[in-house]
Amino acid sequence: MVRRSLARRYMKAAFEVARDAGVTEELGAQLRRLQAVVENTPELARLLEHPTMALERKLQAVTDVLGEEPLPTLQELLETMIEHNRGEVLQVAGEVYREVADEALGIVRAQVTTALPLDRERAGRLREALAAWLNTKVVLEEEIDAEIIGGVVVEIGDRVLDGSLRGRLERMTASLTAE
Repeated sequence: MVRRSLARRYMKAAFEVARDAGVTEELGAQLRRLQAVVENTPELARLLEHPTMALERKLQAVTDVLGEEPLPTLQELLETMIEHNRGEVLQVAGEVYREVADEALGIVRAQVTTALPLDRERAGRLREALAAWLNTKVVLEEEIDAEIIGGVVVEIGDRVLDGSLRGRLERMTASLTAE
């Protein structure tokens, strides 16, 4: 298992370099694609950790699976991680990078679950209400789950705001059976 604290140090340094170069979004996109490939291709993870394989071959393998030339920032990051035998960081690189970037840019991501898709107006009102409550910019990540019946469940970090019909029914049942 990858230590997220280790990944965070690498991704924080990568974000700083990317910000100076003006490529924070592009680097994030490449890291997310690379993370997905590493998750689905255990052979690549093993290749990156192979002790006798040349650095150039490992970097070429990454270029091949990305389908494009890595940004110079990503190239430098990969070289550093591979030289220090930290290829396992790629298993979480995309998501940890996004966390670091969001934190630096003052963005909070809210996982919003509804029974039906939110229309644009409702999504906007929800985003505005959450932004006012948290006093920061909020990005909604929507998920559909018919099992909540109606209403909305919002998850922000370890906080859960359950305004779903299913949640209300469960709380009502619990209070009625507790007496």
